[in-house]
Amino acid sequence: MYQSQGFVAADISDLKRNDVLIFAFTTEEPMHFGIYLGNDNFLQHERNKYSNVEFLSDSYKRRVKLV
Repeated sequence: MYQSQGFVAADISDLKRNDVLIFAFTTEEPMHFGIYLGNDNFLQHERNKYSNVEFLSDSYKRRVKLV
């Protein structure tokens, strides 16, 4: 789906600053996006909340599907 737009399967060990992270949480369908800021931090915007910087924990890393 997003691979036709130039995204590739996630390789968490090779993230670069400004990479767009595509997450899948409750399903395999991508449903959340973030921008990698470096140092295991990413910018996200959850619905009805302010944008925030979040730590890219192991829990988040397991849910990154595409970069």
